[in-house]
Amino acid sequence: MSKYSRFYVGTLAVLLSYNAYGAGFVCDSIKQYDSCDTGYYLYGTNGLGSVNPGNECKTCPDLQAFCPGGVNGPLYQTKFGVQNNEGVVLRDTLMIGEKSDGSLYWCDATLDDHIAIEDCVEAGGNSFESGIASDFIPTRPQYAFRGWANSDDLSTLLFDSRGKIANQEEVSSRLGTMQLVAIWERTSCNANEYLENAACKPCPTEFPNSDGSGGINTCYVDVQPGKYVYGFAQSGKGQEDCPAGHYCEGGMRAYYNDQEIGATQCPENYRNGGAGYTSITQCVATVQGGYRIETENSAPAVCASGTWSLEHSVTYGQTSTCESCGTLDGVAASSKEPRNSKTSCYIAPNQGTKDDRGNYTFTQDCVWTE
Repeated sequence: MSKYSRFYVGTLAVLLSYNAYGAGFVCDSIKQYDSCDTGYYLYGTNGLGSVNPGNECKTCPDLQAFCPGGVNGPLYQTKFGVQNNEGVVLRDTLMIGEKSDGSLYWCDATLDDHIAIEDCVEAGGNSFESGIASDFIPTRPQYAFRGWANSDDLSTLLFDSRGKIANQEEVSSRLGTMQLVAIWERTSCNANEYLENAACKPCPTEFPNSDGSGGINTCYVDVQPGKYVYGFAQSGKGQEDCPAGHYCEGGMRAYYNDQEIGATQCPENYRNGGAGYTSITQCVATVQGGYRIETENSAPAVCASGTWSLEHSVTYGQTSTCESCGTLDGVAASSKEPRNSKTSCYIAPNQGTKDDRGNYTFTQDCVWTE
């Protein structure tokens, strides 16, 4: 082989060896996307919707988001009834995003609706200074709206309860697609609950009812006949049997902090001998012998001469009388105090009619004997 032939073969071998190690045209691997497919959102140097070399179509961030594609950012569905770890604050979520032209949008739609950018509402140009439209000031029965915070920092309100900016620095630092959370404070509860530290709790078993409008002192019980409530907040007891000397008609409403509800003391001079009575007619006066209840509910009166009475009981609203001592041979008997039995009855001497000798029928006291 001539020296020229050897040079040619050697040169060819070098070239073949060089091509084996990547010789040829080298293309820039940086791509530029003009839009993204559904399920992705465009993100580049200038943030959402940025069309520049090196931008990318990112996968929707999580299952709660919907990405309509194009140059739009992800949209988030509205959530209701989420509760924080302390069980105190309930919140709604709403999404704020940025279109490719820099304008802001609010969305209040669900994934089931297949969110499209046309479903979103302009937030008023590319500035937050105008606040949030009144359409996005939420209301909820039993709650007071306190404002909007970012989902990763519930302690810092970005917008107040009127929709105005509460923290300009925080809002500016979060421009782009942010998930806002409505912060709620509980103001009332459902029936049979009470409000404590902005949380609802069931009323105590002994006071199971409430209208849900306030604290534990709004919990109540409808007192049953023969029962009363005494100082539950101190004693921890619910309805108890009506105490002796009282009657408990029931039908009254006893609240948690009431001292005594449902028991009425029997009138003066009247008592009852046990617990659980339900009516004033069960209040009884014990009338000592020699007395009577002349008119309804009056104090005892002494039996008149010629009458007597044993100790007896009179129900409230009733009267009693004294028994007559009677007569003997046409002469009415009198009675001596205390007139508490018939033995107090007597007929005085020298009463009645005279005989033919001028003597009275009774010349000595006649007394009643049993």
